Amino acid sequence: MNVKTIKTYGDFPIEIFMLNKETNFYKKKNFGKTAHNIRVELSNLLYKKKKISDLLNFYEASLNVGIGRSITGVFKKE
Repeated sequence: MNVKTIKTYGDFPIEIFMLNKETNFYKKKNFGKTAHNIRVELSNLLYKKKKISDLLNFYEASLNVGIGRSITGVFKKE
């Protein structure tokens, strides 16, 4: 089966919190929930602008600069 890649996206780069010793959730376990809440709030803020494209652009940019944990692809069967 042949498929064509339409778009690829990263996800929220939660690892950015590891750049600072105060927000590194591996070393400060109690910050993990806060990091997650920040991720959710930022994603919701971008989405609530009623422009899903803003959120998708953010995720696409995350992938393009090589940050984030996962990759999501949209493909079309040819």
